[in-house]
Amino acid sequence: MSVALGSALGAAVLHHWFIHIANKNFQLISSSFDGINRQFLLTPQAQLAEILNKQVLMVSFKETYGLLVLLSLVCMAFFVSYRFTLSPIQVKYPKIRTIKKMLRKEIA
Repeated sequence: MSVALGSALGAAVLHHWFIHIANKNFQLISSSFDGINRQFLLTPQAQLAEILNKQVLMVSFKETYGLLVLLSLVCMAFFVSYRFTLSPIQVKYPKIRTIKKMLRKEIA
């Protein structure tokens, strides 16, 4: 995969992901903006829409950033575990002469 294709594909996936998260957050946050809350009755609709849009963008950016950080930590853990395996690859076993010496010391 070339660099140009990777950056375009990554940007497209990230944009689609962000739009999905923003729509979800818009539905969740706008549920508190209703006619029952007296604080919002006196403010104009344009200002309410602006406040709601700012809140949705802030929460969506935070959620997208958090998910990207989690994804990068998983990738980093995978790369580290791939590079440094937990099981030893090359082990130096003692020679038979050393084993015999240890057994003699144990018996004596």
